[in-house]
Order: sequence, then C-alpha cells, then structure tokens
Amino acid sequence: MFSKKPRQNLRAKVRALLTFVLLTPFLFVSIVVAPSAHALCTTAPTNVVATYASSSTATISWTAPTPCSGVTISNYTVRRTQSGSSAVSTSWSSGSNSSQTASGTPYTFTSLSSSKYYGFYVVANYSDGGKSAAPSSWVASSGAMSNSLYTGSVLTGLTSTFSAVTRTTTGFTVNVTNYSTSYTYTVSASNGAIASKGAASGSTLPITVSGLAQNASSTLTVTTARSGYSSVPATQAGQALTLATVTIGSVTPTLTGATYTVSTTGIATLGTITVSDTTNPARVLTNNLASGTYTIGNALGGDAISISVAWGTPSSGYTVAGPTTASTTALIQHGLRG
Repeated sequence: MFSKKPRQNLRAKVRALLTFVLLTPFLFVSIVVAPSAHALCTTAPTNVVATYASSSTATISWTAPTPCSGVTISNYTVRRTQSGSSAVSTSWSSGSNSSQTASGTPYTFTSLSSSKYYGFYVVANYSDGGKSAAPSSWVASSGAMSNSLYTGSVLTGLTSTFSAVTRTTTGFTVNVTNYSTSYTYTVSASNGAIASKGAASGSTLPITVSGLAQNASSTLTVTTARSGYSSVPATQAGQALTLATVTIGSVTPTLTGATYTVSTTGIATLGTITVSDTTNPARVLTNNLASGTYTIGNALGGDAISISVAWGTPSSGYTVAGPTTASTTALIQHGLRG
C-alpha cells in the first residue's frame, strides 16, 4: 500500500499553485490602474486692474495665467470686498464681500455704492481641481498689483454750479460758484467758441467764452476731476449780444438849417441829440421833433451843420457803440448867404 502523506503534500502544492494563478491577474490590474500622484495647478493671474466706469460700476481685467501641462482653466473666481467711507481694511475678511464666477477677462461689478471703497482679486480655477492662491492681505493702493490688490474710491465727483450769465459782444462770462482747490477744472465751448478760465478767488472761478458772432449761442462745459472720484461735466448755455443800431436818415438842408429822422434797433431809451453850427460855433441852433421828423433852425444860409445822436440805453440782449453822427449845409437863399 502507498503512504497517504505524499498524496496530501501533492494536494497542498496544487492548491497553492491554483491560488497563485487565480490571484495574480487581480494583483497586476490593481497595480496598473492605480493613479499616480501629482501637484495641483496653482498658477495665478497677473496684472489685475480695476477700472471705475462710473460711480456704480467697476470692470476688473487681468492677464490669464499659463496652465500646467495637460491642465486647462475651468473658470475664474472674481471677488470684491467693500468697506465704509474710509480706506478698506487690509484684511479680505472685513467688510461686505461678493464672489462671482467669470469665464474670462474682463468681469464687471454693478450696483456699487458711491459712498464706499472697494478692493478686488481674481483666482484661476483649473480642470485638475487646483486653483491659484488668493491674497491673505493687501495694501490700499491707487493702482493695480500682481494678482489683485486694487482699491479705489467710487465717490461721486463735484458738479459745478454757475452764476447768472453776462452777455458780451463776442460771447459771455459766467462764474463757477462752488470752486474747490481739491479738483482740477477743464473747460470747453461749442459752436466754435473759445472758453478760458480766470484766476479763482475763494469759491469763485470766472470763465469767459469768446469768439461768437452777434447773437450766436454756445454751450460751456466744465468738467471736474479728482483722484479717486468720478469726473463730472456740467453745462451752461450762453449767447453773445447783438449790436444796437441808430440811424440818422432823410437829412434835408433848409434855409435855416435842416430836417432829419432818427431810427433805432435794440435801443430802449435814445440818448442825447446834439446839433451845432460848425461854421459859427457861437450860434445856438434849435432842434424840434414833430411827427417823427426833427427840424433844425436858426442857422445861416451856407453854414455847416453837425448832428450827433448818442445811443442811450440798449434793450435786453443788445449792446451799444458810439454816437451816430451826420452833417449837412444850410441852403443859401437866391444864391446869397443870409
């Protein structure tokens, strides 16, 4: 009879072999499919800039980072922090915060308050689950810094107020009545006119608009500017004066002087009329008005007569120049000087 021990050993060896053969593929597969460990992409955006388009909107732009090999940028997280009416705290955790998702640059925040200060930063989110680091703190700045750090005021700038307009022969003058040395002022005028600033005194800044034709109109624009404040234009319309006219007409010599008429445009009150005998200055001439015609008397035949009309008071919107004059010679009766 054969011994049982060799037979049992054989069976044990067979079982061990079968176990190895059956388990080896699973061990191999588990080794092949195990993912290899790698660092997540964290490259940050650069050149982040906040531009205040108005007192209620800010547009954030940046330069996109270069992703790691085999990785793409999924999107961006754009964050703003809001503080009170003074500079924002250097901690991003302070104030009222808002995070928004952007597909790319730029991104615009709206509904900002004109009485607050803001800070911004941008984070890149990657397809491998990585993201760029957000700054833990920042410094108040009037410009942009790498990967964020911008603060600025969106306070509304000063709107200029104006005095009454004074018309001139070539334009008009007006004063800014709330001038502030904290602002710079830019002036311009429409319709080909020229606007110029005078020397400011206290809260008054005089401005002259010139280069207009008679009765022509122009709109003055005064724009204020101040760092950290929105620029604000204000307008004021004005008009040049029209030159009044005084005309001495229908001058007709007579034996004792002359007759004439006076017509006006833009004259509220006619000035003084002066008649004189320039041949005999000592002779006093008469000058009477009847039915719209003036009659000069008491001149000698052949005497030279001078007529001068002062323009007086102009009507609203008109200006006056200086006297209007005319001359004639009294007639000589029968060819003889009387």
